[in-house]
Amino acid sequence: MSMRKSLTRRDFARTVLVASAGIGGAVVLGGRASAGTGELDRYLDLEAVNANAEAAGGLHPSLPSDSATLRSLVDTARASGVAPHRYQTLLKQYWLAVGTESAGIDLASWTPFDGVHANLGNLTNTFQFYERLQLEHQELQWAGMGGMVGPAFAGGLLDLDYGRVVLEVQAISEAMALVWREIDRIGSPVATSMGAPEDVAALLQVGHDIRPEDVMWFQGKVIAMSKHIFSDLIPMHMAWVHDGVDGIAELDRAGLLDENARIAWDNIASGTPESVFDGNVRLLRREQNQSVGDQWDEAKAYRGSVGRSLTYLTTFAASPSMPGVVPPRESNPLSFAVGNAVVQTPLPDFNWADRDGRWTYINGQLLPVYNNLMNNQPELWRATLAAPVSVRITEQRMIARLPDMLRSMLATLAITVN
Repeated sequence: MSMRKSLTRRDFARTVLVASAGIGGAVVLGGRASAGTGELDRYLDLEAVNANAEAAGGLHPSLPSDSATLRSLVDTARASGVAPHRYQTLLKQYWLAVGTESAGIDLASWTPFDGVHANLGNLTNTFQFYERLQLEHQELQWAGMGGMVGPAFAGGLLDLDYGRVVLEVQAISEAMALVWREIDRIGSPVATSMGAPEDVAALLQVGHDIRPEDVMWFQGKVIAMSKHIFSDLIPMHMAWVHDGVDGIAELDRAGLLDENARIAWDNIASGTPESVFDGNVRLLRREQNQSVGDQWDEAKAYRGSVGRSLTYLTTFAASPSMPGVVPPRESNPLSFAVGNAVVQTPLPDFNWADRDGRWTYINGQLLPVYNNLMNNQPELWRATLAAPVSVRITEQRMIARLPDMLRSMLATLAITVN
């Protein structure tokens, strides 16, 4: 009899607890009576079908995109004792929404393939947000690096869009195709005889075949990569900023961290300068190889040699907006032999879309230069991060950089006779 009474009291207590959680959730969700576990059930065990961020919106089309609604659902999952892996996508979407709202980005309408001008505000806000994270949190150096190089990325996309507009003028497009066919006819046999890399051959062959829609697709793919990086790494950063090690631990329990990410955040949490930097390098490696590695592969493989030529062309034109960084064409120039002479060209000897070449450049240029700025030139480091991103994007346009780019090309060109 006493056991039955005890069970009855326990059941009553449990009923009150669950009802309280449900009522609290309903208030946050605007008074919907189904805001308890019944409301939550719709959002459990969801696959992140938009994990690569190429479609509009967040990780799954059925998930809300505002942080208040998502927070109520996450709190209900926590209070109900749901296994974290079951609300994995919901949890990541919550922290993603916290990030987009903090950055001034509308997650629901974020659509990469709408083009560069439709996404310019999102790009600007992304890089400004990264820089703000760094300035407010000394340990978040991955964000600082991304924000500092972001304006060059956006400026390059705008210049590429200008090329797309030119290609849409039929008379200009036809004239360029004729010129490029002649360049291909003369240049390709020469390039082949000198053993020129595949990137140069692709550039020679594709100039007369590239279409405006190719450029539009490539722009959308690259913008999707920017969104993908945000969607993958900013939820971790928001969990850290708002909940510290407990927030990171919940992501881990939900299955959102692999060993590399766990080590990265452990190192960042240590507070030791060397470990903090190593943790941020690990996040950058995740960005390049796990977040967007496959998408760069797809961009390079797009429509025969079109993708390879576009990725190589952007590698050649790149001048990262980080003070002191040597551009790819200077850091690793392409050289070839002509008789007894060696010609060093202002063409890069790697393609940004190739994983090994990309990481070699990042590891040899961006990482040490950023570390040096942060530790040895703090005034320049802070001033660069604090400058308005919209102004820095304008400064990174080709028309503004052309004199420096020409000087860079002339300085790199060299002939050595053995």
